[in-house]
Amino acid sequence: MNRFYLRLLWVCVFGGTLSLMGCQNTSASLSPKDYMYLMRYDRQSGNSYIDQYSVSTDQKIESFDSDDDVTYLSKMPNGRIWCTYHENFDGRHQTAKELNPVTGKIRRLFDHPSLSADEAIDLGDKVYIRFESIKATDDYIKQNPGSVPYNDAGFEVYKKTDKGLVLESFIRLDMDSFILDISMSDDRKFLYGSVDPLDLSPVGAPVEKRISNLDKHAWIAEINTQTNTIDRFISMDPYLRSIWGIEVVGDYIYVTALEKETFTEDVEIDRIKLTDQTPAALSQRKGKPYIPTYSAEIRDYNRSLFVFNRNPFKLVKKIPIEAMGRRMAVDRDAKRLFVLHEGGIGSRLGLITMIDLETHTRIGQLEVPRIRMIEYAGNHRLYVTTSRELLILDTRSFEVIKKVPGEFGMIAGQW
Repeated sequence: MNRFYLRLLWVCVFGGTLSLMGCQNTSASLSPKDYMYLMRYDRQSGNSYIDQYSVSTDQKIESFDSDDDVTYLSKMPNGRIWCTYHENFDGRHQTAKELNPVTGKIRRLFDHPSLSADEAIDLGDKVYIRFESIKATDDYIKQNPGSVPYNDAGFEVYKKTDKGLVLESFIRLDMDSFILDISMSDDRKFLYGSVDPLDLSPVGAPVEKRISNLDKHAWIAEINTQTNTIDRFISMDPYLRSIWGIEVVGDYIYVTALEKETFTEDVEIDRIKLTDQTPAALSQRKGKPYIPTYSAEIRDYNRSLFVFNRNPFKLVKKIPIEAMGRRMAVDRDAKRLFVLHEGGIGSRLGLITMIDLETHTRIGQLEVPRIRMIEYAGNHRLYVTTSRELLILDTRSFEVIKKVPGEFGMIAGQW
């Protein structure tokens, strides 16, 4: 008997995490696309788990032991889950692990040279892994004297061989920047990343000694996945100063971002009031809470979803949304795009906005407290994780199909 069926039979008979309803539906397709995976934390015991859910039945199938140090889950086409970690000073997290849902075993795949691994993207013959800090090559160091071994965001490219994965090349952005979000074109020939400038100031530096390029505009990097090269950097100078989320659907690129014209002197003053509270300043409050003031510009910022044509690249529409728009998810069959609003200045805490991709209009909103991540799961299901529950939404009706109590985090999305 197939080991997957044996595992499900054991869970059903001996009281595992499967419900009877879940067991009755296990005759459905065993395609990896039928399952979603997400992190769940038990703060009382200190344990964490990777929960497996059936997309067709909305039921939890099983829970696998994990650890709190996992910072990203990626579902690969073969149904296995890659777990990546952010860099630790002792270097022990410079590794990638793989969960096999059939055996329940997690094994180490390989160690990687770069720091702070994030998403893994399987392109068939090779795998991309995104990093916050990519390792400099010898040629790069020679061309950039004085550069540090780790600098800038980018990708490691691994080639699939009979002997396993082999590091083929690095893709470096080389712009003193970081990537907040990435999205693949429908034909998988191009990968788009939001490239934002870094604050180069030392921690605790006074205002007059800050070294910052935060007032500069952002870019979109277009990476050719056939050649592992950056085809173009698209300047956001005419439009945007900072990009939070990016999603490519057909001929359009959808972006959540901070508009360039909102970066005014008033906003800079507000930033200083919020971030430059020194111990001396804090001691002068005499126990009174600090209540910052906000300008009209900072209250109204980041209230648009920007729609660009890919080729030629140009802004075609600004869709009004609430503030603090972040990552997005798409149900292409239902022609719906969902925007996660992290919550913050000028916005209601925790919000999801639904956009009709045919009319490019906002058609629904849902308040979700303490939201963490959203991911489209297939079968017209949107998974939403928060610090106190998992929500499963119908992407057509925008109704909550199921609520699962608990603290949830990362969701494994498949490219």
